[in-house]
Amino acid sequence: MPSAPAAPPTTVTEIAERAFQTYGSAPLFSHRPSRARTRTLTYAGVGELVHRMAANLAATLPAGSRLGVQGSPSPELASFYLAAAQARVTLIPFDLRMSAEAIGRIIEVSGPEAVLLAPGATIDELSVPALGPLRNIVLRDLDAEPTTLGRAALAERGDPQPSDLVEVVFTSGTTGAPKGVLVTNGNLVASVERMRLVVPDAPHQMISILPLSHVMEQVGGLFYMLTVGGHVEYLGSLRPDVFAAAMAEGKVSVLICVPQLIQLLAERIRREAAKTPGGAWKLERALQLADLLPRRLRRRLFARIHRSFGGELLYVVSAAAYLPPDLQRFYERLGFVVVQGYGTTECGLATTTFPGRAPAGTVGYAVVPTQLRIAADGEIQVAGPAVSAGYDRNPAATAEAFTADGFYRTGDAGRLAADGCLTLIGRTRTMFVLPNGMKVFPEDLEATLAVEGFADPVTFEAAPGRIEVMVIAGRALRSGDHDPAAEKDALTDALKRVNKRLGEHQRISAVRFYPDPDFPRTHTLKIQRAKAVERLLAG
Repeated sequence: MPSAPAAPPTTVTEIAERAFQTYGSAPLFSHRPSRARTRTLTYAGVGELVHRMAANLAATLPAGSRLGVQGSPSPELASFYLAAAQARVTLIPFDLRMSAEAIGRIIEVSGPEAVLLAPGATIDELSVPALGPLRNIVLRDLDAEPTTLGRAALAERGDPQPSDLVEVVFTSGTTGAPKGVLVTNGNLVASVERMRLVVPDAPHQMISILPLSHVMEQVGGLFYMLTVGGHVEYLGSLRPDVFAAAMAEGKVSVLICVPQLIQLLAERIRREAAKTPGGAWKLERALQLADLLPRRLRRRLFARIHRSFGGELLYVVSAAAYLPPDLQRFYERLGFVVVQGYGTTECGLATTTFPGRAPAGTVGYAVVPTQLRIAADGEIQVAGPAVSAGYDRNPAATAEAFTADGFYRTGDAGRLAADGCLTLIGRTRTMFVLPNGMKVFPEDLEATLAVEGFADPVTFEAAPGRIEVMVIAGRALRSGDHDPAAEKDALTDALKRVNKRLGEHQRISAVRFYPDPDFPRTHTLKIQRAKAVERLLAG
């Protein structure tokens, strides 16, 4: 009598353990620090490494402990993420692009007992004094053969549960009061199952591009790949020659990245075409012809381009920011399958496109059990198993972010077609989402500007990825000479000081003077940001 099919996994540890047993000798992780790949770890080998790390963590930290972590993506760091989940230790990932000042505040808010700074970390005790009192965990030490007591401590913890807190993720903004999103096993598994609906199960090959602190990278580049027996390569550099070598030699079949990289690759394709006489014209003619052809013939028409990507790349998955429709159509004409999704750290992967269904410029459909609705003010609201329970140690922020019936208020505005396809039309809140997927909160920037003497600064996104600040001429600074020439010089110096305090993705490109004597304000004298930006750009 055939055995009943196994129940779906409910934790990331179950996903990993099944993968280790099912795909034992197949390659799982590789590392390419420069043009040449240096090592590859099999599923069985990673399984043994994860078990050693988990036992050593259990011998070091009690279950439920919080552990800050930062480092460049690598096979060892990815294994550590899996080990922490197995040991039931909650991670506090620090993004590599966060400023030291921001990480210090995150430590104060989240209260980790220990920290692990892997190779590639950008912080230390000198730059972040709050690290000083924390217990220091060394990544290579976790690879040692665990003691009997360590293995016993791990066994005593029992199997991880869907409700276990895997990590507290602080999104990219940070100079104000940081908010940590509670992410459980259940949240992550729900997003993995969503990923499997749009990228068919296969032993895919991929390059890891996004940082491991990014939930989308964890879902698509780690847990999903474990589910399908995939092979992930970590790069020591994103230099074009290293990336090209990895694509060509690794036979990459799926690429998960932000629109910024998708745009850069498109520009490279056009530059290469322009190197031959008439090449740019020929490419455009071929793209027009591609509209009339099925995908398999498009791939033959652009065979040279596909060979430059290794010949096996089929799925291009755009994550973390809006993908312009013309860029999506460019890749589809070349013969790639472009998948786009919409979600946040708080709500996981809420919608995805399906090849041949969702028009370019949309972000696709929600699938049961995820529920999606549009509020009266146009806000997109989401409920379902991928949605977080809220913000860490911040009941006020949690209450503000959820409706009375449990839907997460995304702060984004959208429109639903009759068939349920979602189109984003803007943001009901003030957050900027840069082309590389990083999130920037204008209030954070303005708090830092105020510290450096700016009076009533209003930040805005002047163009995708370009942040500027507007001020009132003659009273742009709280003190100092208001002579126009002197004021401009003082503003330039102050902006330099501000940018030293901000993360790289938060930096402000320019100061602009507002055209009126004052900003539009509410009856309580609060600046009406949207009206001010509209007036500045119109004027």
